[in-house]
Amino acid sequence: NERSPRSVETLGDRDERILHQIADPSRVLMVGDTLYTDILGGNAMGFQTLLLQCGIYLHENIDNVIAQAGISPTYIAPGL
Repeated sequence: NERSPRSVETLGDRDERILHQIADPSRVLMVGDTLYTDILGGNAMGFQTLLLQCGIYLHENIDNVIAQAGISPTYIAPGL
């Protein structure tokens, strides 16, 4: 099973391969529903980040939540 230059690999947030196999972190999109874990961690790794406005943020003003947290995702979406 050869990888093409455009292959997609799905890794969980606790998968150590994240740290060892990524040549260009800016080409990674970390998708998560929590600013303080998923988005903060993705930002720290140099990944692009997508915050899902569901779960704990479903009925929140997401702009206010982001401003209060001081943690900014690259993108925001209502869900997948």
